[in-house]
Amino acid sequence: MKNVLSILLVGFLTISCGVKKSTKTQLEFENGWYFVTDSKPESKIVKNNFGEDTVSVEPNPIIKASEYSKIGIAKPNWSGKEMTIIELVYDGTAKEKWANATERMSKTNEKVVFIYNDKFISTASAFRRMDNGYASVSNENFNETMLTEIIADLKKQK
Repeated sequence: MKNVLSILLVGFLTISCGVKKSTKTQLEFENGWYFVTDSKPESKIVKNNFGEDTVSVEPNPIIKASEYSKIGIAKPNWSGKEMTIIELVYDGTAKEKWANATERMSKTNEKVVFIYNDKFISTASAFRRMDNGYASVSNENFNETMLTEIIADLKKQK
């Protein structure tokens, strides 16, 4: 009887130790840029990280955050106000996807949002096609500490 209990105990411990439990919840959205759309059956609703408003977005990202070739913090001066932003640079097919998205925005007046951890943190629009591969994730609520954490997280997902 002792042997049977020992075998069962060892077996239970082996199985328990071999099962890895995920503590991270599954996100609905991949981090990246999405077109804002009218509410449609296939569109998804996403909440603003800095407020209570929501937008409907196309179900698939234009470009995933992980497709960047370079990422960093920049501090441009826009209209006399210094902003702290995330600067993304895309190359290759990602660069072409971003160029096509900016062209579409310029022709249709559509907007895009950058979704991070299932909430949108930035909104953008374009007035012409941008072929240089640069994109800025900006919001007046950003601070350098917040962006450093976001960038570190996005680098882990690369």
